[in-house]
Amino acid sequence: MRVFLALDLSEEQVNGLVSLQKNLKKDFNGIKWVDGLSLHVTLKFLGEIEEYQLTSLLNTVNKTVKDFPPFDMSLKGLGFFPNSTKPRIIWVGVEQGNEHVSELWKEIEFSLQEEGFPMSQKAFTPHVTLGRIRRIDKKIPVIKWINQYREFYLPPAETNHLTVYQSTLQPQGAIYTPLKKIIFYNNEGNR
Repeated sequence: MRVFLALDLSEEQVNGLVSLQKNLKKDFNGIKWVDGLSLHVTLKFLGEIEEYQLTSLLNTVNKTVKDFPPFDMSLKGLGFFPNSTKPRIIWVGVEQGNEHVSELWKEIEFSLQEEGFPMSQKAFTPHVTLGRIRRIDKKIPVIKWINQYREFYLPPAETNHLTVYQSTLQPQGAIYTPLKKIIFYNNEGNR
């Protein structure tokens, strides 16, 4: 099974990102847009794992985040991977909460490595992927978009859990199925 760990977004944030996607679609049609229900901040993509590894993964992640405090996360700006001259991925960055997301990513990376899962080979940039550029029929208005949406902002929402998802590849795109929500520590000690 293909598995990844992600932070979910609030309904308001999802609606704001879907609205942004609609605006971007007016300028360009060579992009495979991420469905609104699938928008998230990926913490760790594990790829294919065996069923027996899932229990170990869940236990390790649960131990890692059990003392992690909830935090507020806002979204801002538009970016491109690998860069704006050769864009393949369109994304919105995490602004408020960026340092918390990065710290959570680091803790998860190290704890999973100790359990035998491979470390990520890429630098981590907290973001939400909006779309993947599949073909280039005309020049993508990257600079226009960056300038126009530099101040694009979605207010913070509390992030108090991460979700372990299964990703099933289908011809129309990946289907994400939540396997387990893992709640962060809270002041009342409720979990």
